[in-house]
Amino acid sequence: MKKNSTGYLRIPKEFMERTDWQLLSADNKKVEATMRHPGLEFRDYDKTDDVGSTFRDFKDLTKDHMTFLVTSQLTFSKALYDMSILNNPLLIKVQGGYIGNTSLNALTTVSLDENSTELMSNINQVVYIDPETRKPTPLPNWWKEKYAESSKEKSSLIIDKFKRLLKTGHQRFQVTWTYTDGYEHANWTSYARYAVDSAHLCSKEGILKNFEENIKNGVSNIQLHYYGESVQGDYLDIHTWEDSEDSKKLYFDISKDEKSIFQCIMYFF
Repeated sequence: MKKNSTGYLRIPKEFMERTDWQLLSADNKKVEATMRHPGLEFRDYDKTDDVGSTFRDFKDLTKDHMTFLVTSQLTFSKALYDMSILNNPLLIKVQGGYIGNTSLNALTTVSLDENSTELMSNINQVVYIDPETRKPTPLPNWWKEKYAESSKEKSSLIIDKFKRLLKTGHQRFQVTWTYTDGYEHANWTSYARYAVDSAHLCSKEGILKNFEENIKNGVSNIQLHYYGESVQGDYLDIHTWEDSEDSKKLYFDISKDEKSIFQCIMYFF
């Protein structure tokens, strides 16, 4: 796929057709085009089956409890970045994984079809939380017994803490309402956004020497570990640095009141 004179990649017509976009009108004099986007349908929000059950009984499991993400790993293939491949529609497979005393995980894989190479995979591990104490609490016995067989030979996603360097890039952000979720704390995705924003700022300031080249080549793996919470109004310190021995490895540490609450390692192709 070639870039046009502006440097942007052209979106192929075949991609538009396969994603159900419709060109309604085009006026070269006005330099105006009108398109219809298919948008989301009701079934995109309806996550239950015909009898009202949810995957792994998650609705019943969380009706009076919360789950906090504790570790996550995302792995990407180089094919995901190939714009000549029409990555739509996608086959998404979710599998129940490890079950511990207070935590559980699930594995998601994304591919074009059953026979093609995985485009990406993800493991998310959450902790079962008592909403009153906001502390981990044991998973209910009925649930553990029901899914014990399926969790055999599945592993906990353990991501070790690492020590922050003394010399790093540093940015400070305040948690705003738009970064919070229904649990009234910064959503787990917000920390990844803080990290990426910090990396771009550090790169602009000349602190990260390899970031711009690495980001062009693409991210191959991300490991995230959550240790604590932050809420609207909190100030977060984001420390960013490159591995001294591996130029394709980038570290992030986010702290609140000088205590680390999130760490991330980003690997590049």
